[in-house]
Amino acid sequence: MNFFYECDALTRAYILLVAFVLGLAMGSFCNAWAFRIVNGGSVAKGRSRCPRCGHELAAKDLVPLFSFLFLRGRCRYCKAKIAPRYLLAELISGLYYLSIVWAYGFSLETIRLLLLGSIVLIMSLVDLDTMELPDSLMIAAAMLSFIRLAEEPANWHSMIIGPLPAIALLGLVLIMDMLLKKESMGGGDIKLLAVFGIHLGAANCVLLLVLARILGLAASALARRKKAEPFPFGPFLAAAAWFAAIFGRKIIEAYMSLF
Repeated sequence: MNFFYECDALTRAYILLVAFVLGLAMGSFCNAWAFRIVNGGSVAKGRSRCPRCGHELAAKDLVPLFSFLFLRGRCRYCKAKIAPRYLLAELISGLYYLSIVWAYGFSLETIRLLLLGSIVLIMSLVDLDTMELPDSLMIAAAMLSFIRLAEEPANWHSMIIGPLPAIALLGLVLIMDMLLKKESMGGGDIKLLAVFGIHLGAANCVLLLVLARILGLAASALARRKKAEPFPFGPFLAAAAWFAAIFGRKIIEAYMSLF
């Protein structure tokens, strides 16, 4: 039995609170890492600075969630506005950590999905700024699949089958590119989909692709983008993968029960 589900309700609530706080902290770290990928610099060296005035930030300026709220979204030193995305990334990370622990309890699968979510959050933030998904982080996300081998050594074939929908999509995209004589989908998005297939399985890979397309189309319509105008698709894949990780198994089982 999973220890998390054997605990009483109060203990589970405390564990979820700890997971949320840890997620907030990881969200802050992911923000810093993404910023340094985009603007140069090593995440292992140097202190965080205000992107406007360059002032080195103190520990009190870097408390996840609370520093942003206490300072009312402004730099303590130059009073410049801090982009709301920093707060949103922290909140999303906190809620992601909470939801994964709620859904999976204490397990190797939980550790794998938490690490995967943090890496994908960094990639999504970079994608928003550069329209690119870093290959180094893509490789790191794929390497986490070795944890899945430790979880389910007899289910190794699922990891091989998982990326097949992404491979099929690649073939379709190549045909569309030739017909339209322009890029119809970024190669990084297809690689990210393949990574999700390795971690979540082929059925979830299809489910999250459909959901990501719906989310992308809805966001594009709300933003009133022109059809030919490109937009970063990685964040929509990430959001859909989060949904699939929590609810995908039940949705797929319900669908298969119809046949």
